[in-house]
Amino acid sequence: MRGTGPLTARAAGITLVALAALVWAPALGGYARRPEIHDLLEYFYPVYDAFYGSVRAGAPLLWNPYQLCGMPWLGTLLPGFFYPPHAVYLVLPIDADRADAQGGSEAAQAVRAASALGILRGSPVYLDMESYDITNTSCNNAVLTYVRAFDKELRAKVYRAGYYGFTSSSAKAIANAADKTDLPGNLWYALWDKQNTTTADWPFGSTQFTGHSRGHQYLVNSKETRNGYTITVDRDAWDAPVAITG
Repeated sequence: MRGTGPLTARAAGITLVALAALVWAPALGGYARRPEIHDLLEYFYPVYDAFYGSVRAGAPLLWNPYQLCGMPWLGTLLPGFFYPPHAVYLVLPIDADRADAQGGSEAAQAVRAASALGILRGSPVYLDMESYDITNTSCNNAVLTYVRAFDKELRAKVYRAGYYGFTSSSAKAIANAADKTDLPGNLWYALWDKQNTTTADWPFGSTQFTGHSRGHQYLVNSKETRNGYTITVDRDAWDAPVAITG
């Protein structure tokens, strides 16, 4: 049995490296599709960005309004704010690479959800992008990277790429982007002007999103009564694809 010690250690090392490669190789080649890292992309990174970003800006956040009914940022130890190596996040900015990964991951998740609901391939999936500061270049670039990754993954799964946004910000960023690669083909624009149209008040280039590719949210929070019940609804003018069901 002499000499088996080094061989055993070598075999164990090779096995460990192989297992690490098995786990991380898909990540390096497109880990947006890896469901096991959703927590990292969709919880931990955003939490780190919010908390450590506020510290970098000199205005530390004390209250987190996004979880449960609101809680102190330091009310949970899960993000590891007191873990010394996490101090590196004080100098790490938001990066477009992470936006790319998150976009692909969430598109894959959206496709799974749509499929589970019986929404068939060829249907549009509309990404809701709320208002943001499109004059902030780094933020806008990250958003566009996210959208492109989201749309690319949708199309790989044979779903159409749709997008909801505001004409003053998120929709404007898509319409005015110089590089149209992997951007959505259907635009649902929010312009609350009470005009039931997708053409008369179209705020972008006349050749953009033609061929039955526009939706217009023209009225929100409209209180309407049906059969004695008052409900609050939004209203849309529609000339765009809708879901295909079985």
